[in-house]
Amino acid sequence: MGEKVREGILISWYVYSEAGETPISIAYKPPSLDMDLPTISGNGKQYAIRELSANPYWDNLGHYRLSDVRQYGRRTRCLFDVPQEEQDGSFQINIPGITFLNREESAPVTLPIPEDREGLNELIPWQDGSVRILGIARLKEPRPAETGGERDEVKAVGRPEVYINVTAVHEDRDLTLKGLLCQRKLSRGGWEREQYDFDGKGNLSGFHIYYDEGDTEVTLKFHGAAFYWNQPYVMRLDGAEMASVPVFWEHPL
Repeated sequence: MGEKVREGILISWYVYSEAGETPISIAYKPPSLDMDLPTISGNGKQYAIRELSANPYWDNLGHYRLSDVRQYGRRTRCLFDVPQEEQDGSFQINIPGITFLNREESAPVTLPIPEDREGLNELIPWQDGSVRILGIARLKEPRPAETGGERDEVKAVGRPEVYINVTAVHEDRDLTLKGLLCQRKLSRGGWEREQYDFDGKGNLSGFHIYYDEGDTEVTLKFHGAAFYWNQPYVMRLDGAEMASVPVFWEHPL
């Protein structure tokens, strides 16, 4: 739905999966990630998202129900920088893609610790995409890690680690990996969360994984996968009222 306001054009979109199991979202304010954001175009121009220091229209993501949206639909509101004198006429929303959010936890996977580097083809599946582990490398120079010392002092100590490269894969969709949590099984019991890396385009590219001296393998599990589908879509907003219409995200432009 579109609404003309003093600061621009305010768009509300309601996104849901017909299966009702996997949350999906159209991200417009990704934290510290370099990704294409939605725009709107009209009057021969393209307008970007506008962020105000005190936005009277901002609200949290929440669950809302319309007559044509299932109860698990999610609303997002976004303000576009369209001056009042340019708000007449028709506009279209240009959406570069959507994100599939997965809560399921993967089965544990055990990887041998190599002497140097070893290429892998380990597939970790979810409903909406898979994560492929491309390789594992033993790092020669251990990075400092914080640990508790005497009287709760924090000390930096060197711990051995390996690095794994990961990517998102799917038979039919052009996916990138925007989020994933990795945990390592500890020999004393329990799990330790490992540190992730992003590339220059904001895609999650790998994990730094600590291990204990004498270990020959690491056992990992993953959860919180966020797959971004590079699937452009255009929705038209016609007329002064900019009435809402349902759009089914199945076909490319």
